Amino acid sequence: MERAMLDVAAFGTLYDMYYEDIFRYCINRIRSRQITEDITGAIFLSASQNISKFRGKTRTEFLDWLLVIAEAKIKTFSKGRQFSEFSGSPGQDDLPDSAHKEKLRSKILASFNQPPPKEIRYKFFIIPVIILALGLSGLFSRYYLSGEIPGKSQLQPQKIIEINLPQPIEKTRLEKIKQLAAEKNVSELLNILRSDDLSARLLAAKFLAEITESNAADFLKLAITPLEPNNAGGTPQKTQDEKNRTIVIAAIDRKTKNPLSGVDLEFQIQNNLTKTQTGEDGQYILKMSGQMPDWFVLAARKPGYASMRFNRHRSAEREINLPEKIVFEMSQVIGIGGFVENKLREPIEDAEIRVYAGYGFDSNLPFVDAIETVRTDANGFWKCSLFPQDAYRATVVVRHTDYAENESSLAAVEQLKSFSHLTILEMGIDVLGTVTDTQNRPLPAVITKGSDSRRQSVNCDNAGKFQFDNVSAGTEMFVVQCKGFAPQIREVDIEPNMPSMVFALAPPGNIRARIVDVRNSPLKDVYVKLESWRDTNLVNFETYTDANGFFQWTDAPTDEAVFGFSKPGYVSIDDFEMKSENDYVISLLPAEANQTP
Repeated sequence: MERAMLDVAAFGTLYDMYYEDIFRYCINRIRSRQITEDITGAIFLSASQNISKFRGKTRTEFLDWLLVIAEAKIKTFSKGRQFSEFSGSPGQDDLPDSAHKEKLRSKILASFNQPPPKEIRYKFFIIPVIILALGLSGLFSRYYLSGEIPGKSQLQPQKIIEINLPQPIEKTRLEKIKQLAAEKNVSELLNILRSDDLSARLLAAKFLAEITESNAADFLKLAITPLEPNNAGGTPQKTQDEKNRTIVIAAIDRKTKNPLSGVDLEFQIQNNLTKTQTGEDGQYILKMSGQMPDWFVLAARKPGYASMRFNRHRSAEREINLPEKIVFEMSQVIGIGGFVENKLREPIEDAEIRVYAGYGFDSNLPFVDAIETVRTDANGFWKCSLFPQDAYRATVVVRHTDYAENESSLAAVEQLKSFSHLTILEMGIDVLGTVTDTQNRPLPAVITKGSDSRRQSVNCDNAGKFQFDNVSAGTEMFVVQCKGFAPQIREVDIEPNMPSMVFALAPPGNIRARIVDVRNSPLKDVYVKLESWRDTNLVNFETYTDANGFFQWTDAPTDEAVFGFSKPGYVSIDDFEMKSENDYVISLLPAEANQTP
């Protein structure tokens, strides 16, 4: 990616790699070839002109940047038009045209790193919006600092913090948006542009423009007029207060649109697991009652078809919403494959291959589940037989214990179908280190590297030493935890011949609280989880309150950390900030408002 920011030829390679993906993304939204070609050209032209402002480091981040630009361009085009003007199903004539791609290529490369002329009219638009955003922030700051929040005045004189929720959510919401921006979480920031909160939309738009280095005016327009929720069928959404819900689950063949009977359905709602099948009409009626769950997972499987999944979960930004109908458009499967080699073009045996496939980028629709994990043979060849035949987007992840993990990358579907896809693995870097206390005594600590699916943990030996093998060059986050000590987090640049790392752990803090109901009675078995510390979720801590409603974390950091609390029958709390050595009393409200005395 660094080379593509300076070299027009390298940028041309990225253009060739992602042209089809962006074209298909647009054609599935616009349904017009002519308009799609125009918008695709505008997207790559904007990227070419502003490539020097791109702050990402990976091809995945570059694709996310292209998609953000695409979303803004499509929104600008769609404003004021009827959906029927560009509705319909994409057909064979809607496939990318190689002639248009080549014609556009010369124009894109000619504009490489050449910013477009500035438009004065944007300045007059941006200034009042920025003033509006600052005004909203100022009003909120005055409100919060005025001490009107329950219990805030007790903090200093008594060191007892009495909290009766729900609290005003604006501060938590805005801080969460800042955290998403720091993580460069483009998809979640785009979701906030669909919310009803103007101040949240303005802040999200500001950060999206900064992250992508795109036209700020486009995002500010989206903030003033929020994005429509992705609900193509126009189905009304259920609210959390509704007691009884009926959801129609339908499964159809993606190509023929015929209903599919006998599809295995697996529901996971909170901690309840239910298995059933679709009927002769390809449908199943799900009836739900009570409070809307915190999370909802539905999987659909049928022999000969690619498995699919539908997920919903409650987050700090929004409550969970479930549509009245969920349709699984299931695709029949075919075989795909490829090869894995090292830099010397030697085959690599026993490499683990995992393939992800998809049709588009709409997070509100069911998606193709992960395809089965396979391994390479002695010739470095791999094959899997569960790839959806009409998918046009695929990601291949390759792992081997003797090599650095390759970055998840988009793969050319045609190469996969012809069994000619090639992955080159490189040798990684061995990372060594030692963990001690402040007196230089070795500690039996646990060290965690990376996050999410790339997270890996190792234990120190008796000398406090640890080692990670074959780590990819670049920046990594390391977290060290040990009983009786405060955790430590560090961002490290991984490079050849790097010195051994040394972590010296300090004495811990103690974060504690008593959780009660509205009558001040203790609540037992409230689930307590650390959500973040120092803007990361890499440190692990979770527990339940005892019979007195009490919990404590005796290996806590001495600075502020963010927690979440939940218990069936009560309103959950997220993004609750706590600091060591304060005695907190936290009240949980009943789930139903009429239970409050």
